[in-house]
Amino acid sequence: MSPILTRMIGAGSAGSGFGFGRRRGGAAPVPVFATGGNIADSLAPGNGYKYHTFGTPGTFTVTSPSLSSVEVFMVGGGGGGGTTYGGGGGAAALVYRTSVPVSLGPYSITVGVGGTGTGTGSPNPGTPDANMRGSSSSALGFTAQYGGVGWYWPTSWPSGGPGPGANSVIGGSSGGLGSGPGQPTGNAPGTSVGAPGGTNGAQSPPVGWGNPGGPNGNGGSGGGGAGGAGQAEGPQVGGAGLTYSNFTGPLIGIPALNPLSGAYAGGGGGGSSSQFPSGSGGAGGGAGGGAGGYGSQDGTDATQYTGSGGGGGGHAPGNAYGGGDGAPGVVIIRYLA
Repeated sequence: MSPILTRMIGAGSAGSGFGFGRRRGGAAPVPVFATGGNIADSLAPGNGYKYHTFGTPGTFTVTSPSLSSVEVFMVGGGGGGGTTYGGGGGAAALVYRTSVPVSLGPYSITVGVGGTGTGTGSPNPGTPDANMRGSSSSALGFTAQYGGVGWYWPTSWPSGGPGPGANSVIGGSSGGLGSGPGQPTGNAPGTSVGAPGGTNGAQSPPVGWGNPGGPNGNGGSGGGGAGGAGQAEGPQVGGAGLTYSNFTGPLIGIPALNPLSGAYAGGGGGGSSSQFPSGSGGAGGGAGGGAGGYGSQDGTDATQYTGSGGGGGGHAPGNAYGGGDGAPGVVIIRYLA
């Protein structure tokens, strides 16, 4: 992480806040209602809100009785992509709630880490393990579950791996299935915890938005996203993310997210083999989802702080290539300043 981004996100420790010291029209200082995270006080283009952005765990502390409710936006950590025709990682659940009541005092904030892809490089990608699943984000009584794991080509997992039954069932969105003999058919096993569907900018159900990954075939399928399910072979594109224009990079103080224009939680694309004529791996489902590899390509990592899934790894005869990492999540609390 660059020093600039590290400084913007901050350590997230209790009471940590980056007040920008801006005065409005040369009048009195902006009132302090709460502390914690990176405090972005109506950054350009400016909309009258104060944003507390957490890229790491920390504490949000209400310091003024005038602050009685806030908005909460968060995503958990996205799932890692599978290797060898691998399925794309599922996006974490996306939770957006308005008018969440708060009172004086501290609130613990947890920010999910992204799941680790199944290793990179030929001929032996890393062994899949429980770290592929990442972790969840939580704040003010809500939890955004982590994204499901992209399915790995072998029909059984090594000892200590997440196992087929735990592949995608507890994630915000399910990971995609991989290819190969003996793979399960139909949709990725289990169901996403997040509510299916999702509309750009809309308040989510309490569990957030999430969708299943795609079925298997001659290539890994896309992982599910907050806005849609992952696709099967052919396009094998990751499920679409969702766009929240009130939580863009410039507003929340994370410049690296500026190009995404407020999009989060896209599924990772599935990987493909050069033995089949697709010519490419699946694209990520937007919102920073990683692309799947083709042939001797690894899947790409998802964009940091989006909760999106990593891309599935490619396959060339005799060689296997690794899946990309899922993205860590973010927790953002905002209110009218």
